[in-house]
Amino acid sequence: MNNITDQEFENVSLDISNLPDFKAVDTQGLNKRYLIFLRSRLLLFFVLYLTAAGLIYFLSNIQMINLILVLGVPFVIFLISFIEIEMGFHKRQVGVREHDLYYARGFLYHKETLVPFKNIQHVEVSQNLILKWFKLYEVIFYTAGASSGDLKIKGLDEQTSRRLKAIVMHKNESVEEGNQQL
Repeated sequence: MNNITDQEFENVSLDISNLPDFKAVDTQGLNKRYLIFLRSRLLLFFVLYLTAAGLIYFLSNIQMINLILVLGVPFVIFLISFIEIEMGFHKRQVGVREHDLYYARGFLYHKETLVPFKNIQHVEVSQNLILKWFKLYEVIFYTAGASSGDLKIKGLDEQTSRRLKAIVMHKNESVEEGNQQL
């Protein structure tokens, strides 16, 4: 009788140096117009904040030291955001491999995401009003069992976003066909 209790359990150690390099993927950066979008958005929020702070200062009896605090903290946040945009934009990379999708982003906080095609349930290409003005698109990958949300890639041109969706859906169909043959 060969049941599960008769079988020996093995959990063999693997040499980490022999594992394949998951970064071995050809990547493509985002559209340069997305950098302009990010800069514009940051500048707009900062100008709106400065305008509001200036109005509060002139319309109330706020002391200069409080104004410096009110302006200083957002200015530091603005600088950090500016550094992240300028240095991190070129680290935003998209790649497609045989079994998964790769997306990297961030300078101060770098993050790399691998999404297996078999986990992707739905792909959506969208464009809100502001992205439309910059002629940019967002691709959203809805995944099974995502604990921290689905993968969103903003800043792609129309051709790249539609091609990425088609490739992923084709790969996903290939995975499903392979599972049905088993």
